[in-house]
Amino acid sequence: RRPDLIRYGFGCWWSRSGSRWRRGFWSVWRWWGRESFGFHVSGFMGDGMRERPILMTPENAQKCHDGTKTQTRRIVKPQPFHISWFEHQQGWCAKVREDTGSAEHPAYVMVPCPYGLVGDRLWVREPFTVANEGREDQSVIYKGDPMFSGMTVFDWKWTPSIHMPRFACRTVLEITDVRVERLQDITTEDIKREGIEWSDEPETADIYYQRWRHLWESINGKGSWDLNPWVWVIAFRKVGT
Repeated sequence: RRPDLIRYGFGCWWSRSGSRWRRGFWSVWRWWGRESFGFHVSGFMGDGMRERPILMTPENAQKCHDGTKTQTRRIVKPQPFHISWFEHQQGWCAKVREDTGSAEHPAYVMVPCPYGLVGDRLWVREPFTVANEGREDQSVIYKGDPMFSGMTVFDWKWTPSIHMPRFACRTVLEITDVRVERLQDITTEDIKREGIEWSDEPETADIYYQRWRHLWESINGKGSWDLNPWVWVIAFRKVGT
């Protein structure tokens, strides 16, 4: 029986089959995959600037704040079998199952970037604490700030980045480019844009790739580099707080 599908927010869907509801992209993709043809949904691209939060480690949050990090890579979820640029609709398409579609009717679906489009803004969530809370001189302190990160005089109780409210944010980024590529396709120039420290001394490209790989696995887990997943490549510039 053909399920009912309705739109719920940006990039999020609810599907209903009988009296049961399920949330997520997979329920949509599975149904359209069985029909074996691609589709485009009006409103995927949206109108006007939107603002969304993005989680950062203390070190990366500080680099974004300083302007030395102007790119971030995030794993595409769920991982598709193939991705291509769909020029007509100006969006990314993904093939999510090998056993669907045909040469005449490829089973591709539009996949919006969950972090936004060019022109949208991201406010950085990072570990923080509030000093002198409840007093007139209270202030927000950030774990990545070099002025406080190594300080052991005070017993800081850091609030995880996921719990940072908007008012405590110190860094807002404007998206300047969004694309999809394999993780290991990163160039040396993009490694620099990811905030990897660049030395003036002659060094081989392999050294920078190793530094990038170490950073990636420290965030995403051991072995995540070898999986070479499809990733969102999001370029941005700092615009304020």
